[in-house]
Amino acid sequence: PGAEYPSGKAHCAGSHALEIGATAYLVPRTWDNPSFHFDDFSTSVLTIYRMGTMKYVPVMYTAMDMTTLDQSPRQNHSAPAAMFFVVFIILGGFFVVNIIVAFTVDGINVNQ
Repeated sequence: PGAEYPSGKAHCAGSHALEIGATAYLVPRTWDNPSFHFDDFSTSVLTIYRMGTMKYVPVMYTAMDMTTLDQSPRQNHSAPAAMFFVVFIILGGFFVVNIIVAFTVDGINVNQ
């Protein structure tokens, strides 16, 4: 909900009708950050932790929709952003497997 303006900015003021089933509710327009983002350090660490627990798909889709500062999000605008998530999951998976194997081998060597 929101009108697109020629400069790419979305008008985010006033209110709009939110339809749930057959009922419509008048709700205020807001432009909020998603719950997981990379705007500050603490939230970035939490986002990276969430990605490490393999719950990265909503974060990846949100990152792909980002454009530039003060511009409206556009669906699948930045497909290369998805490559960061793919590389992170692949390298993170190899790191975790490597740690598990190292602890297992170390435990076997200690017990011999």
